[in-house]
Amino acid sequence: MPRRTNDFQGLMYLIQSQLAPTGAQVTESELLTDEAIDSDREINILISDPTDGLPPQTIAIECRDRKRKADIEWIDEIIDKYSKIRVRRVVAVSRSGFTENAFKKAEDAGIDSLLLGEALAADWGTAVKNVTAALLRSRLVTRMSTELRFDDTPNPVLLEKQPKLLGAMILQADGSPLGPVENLAASMFEGPEMQEALAANARRLTKQEPYLFAELTYELPARAYLVTGSGQLRSLRQVMVLARCRTEDLKIVLEHRSPGQARVAFGSADTFGYRFHAAASQKPEGP
Repeated sequence: MPRRTNDFQGLMYLIQSQLAPTGAQVTESELLTDEAIDSDREINILISDPTDGLPPQTIAIECRDRKRKADIEWIDEIIDKYSKIRVRRVVAVSRSGFTENAFKKAEDAGIDSLLLGEALAADWGTAVKNVTAALLRSRLVTRMSTELRFDDTPNPVLLEKQPKLLGAMILQADGSPLGPVENLAASMFEGPEMQEALAANARRLTKQEPYLFAELTYELPARAYLVTGSGQLRSLRQVMVLARCRTEDLKIVLEHRSPGQARVAFGSADTFGYRFHAAASQKPEGP
């Protein structure tokens, strides 16, 4: 912490008083671990706001009390320091402001730069209330099976167990093609009717019952038939696709940056073997 002037002490007390009702902790000259050297380094002011089931949101405030504007070297020092210290946001406060290059460098690095007067006038409660997590529900939809129902047998044929039929062509009674049977099954699964049915019911899924099944049946035109690879003609009546929907609730911890005039929150998490990315932006309010 710079030498204890009344102004910087006032900033510390201001932040403490504003955040007292929120339960956030405000500490002067806090020590955090520098992972590169496995040693503690001093943070001028540290705000730690507990969040439900998530790591606390931490805001580090670096202060400079000099007659000259803070230069790019100071910003470089802050960037280097916090590349090895885990905090979610960094704010640089300078009594005399910043050089143009220092301000630009801080902005590019996602560091908020404030004059001491701006910091004293800021609403720190708003700063801490930034969104810290995105709560999302992901859906994984899987095509489970495709049944072909022929007129020459009462038992359906599973397309997945008959790979030779995947490229078999469906023809109408007059010989005009309807397309490969696999293409029809894929369009049924991916089409809006199946997806809307799954989406409408997915909201009711819970952690205890995370699975939902839906089926869609396509009625072939009268006397349509399937031509197998061996040239056999089989009268095809129906194609039925069974799909499964599984849900998973995601809690994505968000980081914050301030490119240009917007604040951006972003984060990622894994779901069903895929990496999911989330981002949101808004016009900045407060520090």
